[in-house]
Amino acid sequence: MRRMRKISYSGYRFPPEIIHQAVWLYLQFTLSFRDVEDLLAERGIVVSYETVRRWVNHFGPLIPRGLICEPEVLLMDEPFSAVDAMTRAILQELILKIWEALPITVLFVTHDVDEAVFLSDRIISLSRAPASLREDVLIDLPYPRDQIVTRAAPEFHAFRQTLFSSIFQQEKEGLAHG
Repeated sequence: MRRMRKISYSGYRFPPEIIHQAVWLYLQFTLSFRDVEDLLAERGIVVSYETVRRWVNHFGPLIPRGLICEPEVLLMDEPFSAVDAMTRAILQELILKIWEALPITVLFVTHDVDEAVFLSDRIISLSRAPASLREDVLIDLPYPRDQIVTRAAPEFHAFRQTLFSSIFQQEKEGLAHG
């Protein structure tokens, strides 16, 4: 059995795991926008203060959590569904900057075909319920990606049209049969 080292604080003895969790929670909720901006800059991700403010206001402690522990996989389930179009575009570019700077895999769930094509190297499209793999498409668009340049590229439109057509056709068939 592993022996735990105890740390004393004001007469109380806490295992190191509890101390680490307390420090972790403190860091999550006390990092300022400038602290987050500095964390990003340390990892080669240069963004404006305004971008950091938008991100932290929308996601709370997600950036500090992701940057401090540097996970192998970051799951993002419809993270931009509640923001306006301009904030969405800015945050999408920030996600790409983080992905390019950190050695992590981002599993991004979205119902927005344009967003999927812009952010992805690979798109896995699921069928209607019961869900099964419908399509597995490799997205071969160059990096770095830019909201205006990338979305204007003929290749972007070709990927978008192929995916949208397939998904739309499946939805129409589902409605006709169900």
